[in-house]
Amino acid sequence: MHLENAMNMYASIRNGNYLAFFQTHSIYPPMYYLLSIPMLAINKFPPFPIYINLLYLSIFTISLYLIGKELFGNIAGIFAASIPSAIPIIIQSRRTYLLDFPVNAMIALTCLFIVKSKGFSIIKYSILSGVFTALSILTKQFAALFIFPFILANFTVNNYKIKPNLKLLGLFIVAFLILLIPYFLVNSSEIFKLFSDLQKWADVEKNPQGFTVESFRFYYDQFIYQYSLIIRLLVGISSILLLIKKENSKKLFTLWAAIVGSYILLSMNPNKDPRYSEPFVIFIAIIIAGGISSIQNSIIRRSLSSILMSYCIFSLLTLTIGWPTLNIGKYYPNPIEPSRYDWKVKQVLTDLKPEITTQATMLIIPDHPYVNCVTYGYYARLYKISLFTPCPQIIPTIVNFNDMLTNSNYVMIIDNVTSMKYMTPIYNYVVEGYKIFESEKLQFVQIHQYSLPEGLSLIVYKRL
Repeated sequence: MHLENAMNMYASIRNGNYLAFFQTHSIYPPMYYLLSIPMLAINKFPPFPIYINLLYLSIFTISLYLIGKELFGNIAGIFAASIPSAIPIIIQSRRTYLLDFPVNAMIALTCLFIVKSKGFSIIKYSILSGVFTALSILTKQFAALFIFPFILANFTVNNYKIKPNLKLLGLFIVAFLILLIPYFLVNSSEIFKLFSDLQKWADVEKNPQGFTVESFRFYYDQFIYQYSLIIRLLVGISSILLLIKKENSKKLFTLWAAIVGSYILLSMNPNKDPRYSEPFVIFIAIIIAGGISSIQNSIIRRSLSSILMSYCIFSLLTLTIGWPTLNIGKYYPNPIEPSRYDWKVKQVLTDLKPEITTQATMLIIPDHPYVNCVTYGYYARLYKISLFTPCPQIIPTIVNFNDMLTNSNYVMIIDNVTSMKYMTPIYNYVVEGYKIFESEKLQFVQIHQYSLPEGLSLIVYKRL
């Protein structure tokens, strides 16, 4: 979907529609797509467009280093920049063309400027804080759920001898609004639609909602799944170590206040996803880095440092090579392994291309990470095949498989669905799609069959 959005922006700008800079694309803001245009201009075929994430990886790493250095010293900066390498969801995220890792980097950079502003008492960093708060929201809207609690925490728990300047806070707001107002004016209807879509997504995915235990426990469970026991212990130990020293305790309270504030806002959002909790790693990395670097006993400090750095290197290498690791929970099977398989996308489209002379529609059931409507739609566009692939699993307002099936010239089915390891949460719609197709199967004839990884079979049907 996101590569398709970037392609649409690129095509609009090439056709002279420079308003595309300010437009939403399938409810998403434009910043990530805009920065991807140079990559698409060079090579539109994955994985090349994903290399834009190297820019965001640099921003993310340098920002964490500088925040750690600013708060707790140079050694803490090195630790803070290294810790995300021990978190599988972060490693997985930065290798995917989604908005999550870019927004993580933008939030980290914004937090750096907020820290450097010393509670909005330095004019340059106060203005930069406003600019990058806006740019973070223009990368992905939910950045606001992390940035504003951090700003409030910095004001509430004043770590600085300099008194905050309300005039500079005003400059922050002005810089923030100057960048965001054009976007909101152009996309006001889409932005209001986004709020209703969040509720629709929540209903489709059956997310816990409201002020319930289940709703507030959702991201706690993600913390347990995403962070290993080693990391969780280091968070606890580091918090105690920072609490002991008066000069560090306020910094600790600021970081935890930001975590708690963001957690509450995120839990109140009806649409929940494990990926949305990724920015917590910014605050967690800084707490651990600050705690370890504050240890006076050199033997203990070096021992904990060695354990932490060895673990970070181990996690990064094993995930890169594709080995199982100690800290991948049930939501995260090995994120590298499936991408190494041949999912036959090119072969399927090559076989279909001679048959498709006019616009055709192909319904794909179910929504698998490597066999889905978005993947086939994007590659069909690159191969110049007039094939539309509707997405019942992606657009919650379109879940009527009967209508979709009626309008489809082709149907692609992954057989043996119960054995799939990477199913999406919208399982009920997948099952419903299978049932409806089975009832209409006599209207189609099987034309191709392919063996896929993980013991799956891909069957392509054509309407009689």
